[in-house]
Amino acid sequence: MKEGDQMKSSLVKLGVILIGLAIFTYAEVWGANWKYFSRDDKGDYFYLPVYISHPSKNIVTVRTEQVFTEKGVMNAVKGIESMEGKHETLHHAISLYEFDCADEKFNISVMEFYSKDGTFLFSLDYYSKSPDWNHIDPGSTEERLYEIVCKQPKNKGETE
Repeated sequence: MKEGDQMKSSLVKLGVILIGLAIFTYAEVWGANWKYFSRDDKGDYFYLPVYISHPSKNIVTVRTEQVFTEKGVMNAVKGIESMEGKHETLHHAISLYEFDCADEKFNISVMEFYSKDGTFLFSLDYYSKSPDWNHIDPGSTEERLYEIVCKQPKNKGETE
């Protein structure tokens, strides 16, 4: 084999290794992002630690994912005309929660619904319908999430 061919072969092998490593690292980070925090009869709940933010003094926001049970699907589509006939495909929802850590209240700004294959189905803008803060019920999923996000230290550069 010529010296130039050996160099090309080595570069191709190195390229394949680097691409494989990048894919493996991306898959590992992607899978590790969501952290489980709760389960009830409507589904399993996860949050994204990297998306916990403190936009103002006592307010914390966090993205959550609910993977629905059958009961959770039925509850989610109840009264939503745009979901008629689509409930078989509904799998999970991604929400943006806001917590007022000082007053122990929460609000859901938006909830996006997805199918099993990750296809976006629809979203609900809860804030425009109910800008009022909700009390956190003892033992609720929101209480578990509140305990996690309101106890987190603020990242450098975030609002005090």
